[in-house]
Formats: sequence, structure tokens, C-alpha cells
Amino acid sequence: MPSDCKRMGEAPKVQLEGGEPKRRYQVTLLGDARVGKSTIISQFLYDKILTSYTPTIEELHRGEYENEGEMLILDLLDTSGSHQFPAMRELAIRHSDAFLLVYTIDSVASWELLSTLREEIVRLRGSRVPVVVVGNKSDLQHRRAVNRATVQARVELDWNHCYVETCALQPDSVLALFKTVLNEGQVRYKLSPAVERRRKSLPTYTQKHKQEKFFFKRHSCNVS
Repeated sequence: MPSDCKRMGEAPKVQLEGGEPKRRYQVTLLGDARVGKSTIISQFLYDKILTSYTPTIEELHRGEYENEGEMLILDLLDTSGSHQFPAMRELAIRHSDAFLLVYTIDSVASWELLSTLREEIVRLRGSRVPVVVVGNKSDLQHRRAVNRATVQARVELDWNHCYVETCALQPDSVLALFKTVLNEGQVRYKLSPAVERRRKSLPTYTQKHKQEKFFFKRHSCNVS
């Protein structure tokens, strides 16, 4: 299956105090419950694997990176896998720069849900917003229930998005995933520890929840 796909969207640039350039970019992770959205974020930002499952309502995590004097403020929004919060999901979609649609390769139901989530993204944001579809738990090949070639054809040919299979337990695999989504957003970056990495809660939507040098490549999902 082809691996080339178009890049859409670009992160807005603003100025830090003192005139230092800053680029803020928000990536929202959407998908069914227990597909590994929280673990992907934890592995990427904190180098930690979550050992127990706690249902997420919505949590915002932030990483800060520097590349040639420009700061990248990367916000990762971890959303609920429940269908009980449609208003929160709609608000997240309207305010995000890019999306990771996550399913697990051992669950047909989690894959089928992505069609509905993508339709909502297209309805609210159009078809040009950066989207990467993620098949998580790639280490469970013996339990694979979703055919990779079928998914890749649907994602890359029909939807015109990038498709990546990853294992949230493997740091290099997760790093490649985030390189891909930033590449899709035309974001130039260096993914290394910066001034600070900090987790923040997001209290605004509801009162009861917790809150290498790299340049993009044209028309390609591949990263280096």
C-alpha cells in the first residue's frame, strides 16, 4: 500500500515575552476506551508506562521543546473513550490543530468506531485538517483481528490520511508516531527535553473531571 499522503495545516506562530518566537500546537487523541491513548501520551512525555487503567474524561498534557531558538509548545489532549461527553469532544475537535485516531489491532470494534470519529472531524473542521490513524498494540500480532492492508487502503486511499502502527510500550515507536503527526502539520521541531515538561489539568469543560533535528517532508508520511 502507498505510504505517501498530503500534509495539511500549519501551527500558528506567536511571540514569547522578549520577542522569542513560539509555536503552539495541540494534538487531540480520539478513540475507544482502553485503546492506549493515555499510555501513548505517558510514554512520549514522561517515559512512563501506565500499569493500571483509569478511565479518562479529559486531560491536557504539555511538552515544551526548543529548535534553533524557536519554542514548540505541544499540547496533547487525552479524551474519553466514552460516548457520554459529546459536547466536550466537539469542543476539542473545534480547537485542535491535529488528531490521532487510535484503535487497537486486536479489536474490530475499536477500528469501526474511527469512521464515526473521523466523520465528526470532517463535519466540524473539513477534510484538510491533519489526521493520523494509529493502530496500537502492534506487538500483539498473534491476536490481530483487523487486517493491516485493509485498514491502510481505507485510511490512505479513501480518507487521504497517514496510517501508523505502533506499540505504546516502545519509546521509539511512540516517538515515530509523534514525528508523523507533526510532519503532517508542517511543524519543524526537535523532540528532546526542553526547558520543562509539565502535566496540566484542564478544568474548563466540566466541573467533575481531572482535568534530532527534524524538518517536514513534502507529501510523505515517512519521518527520519
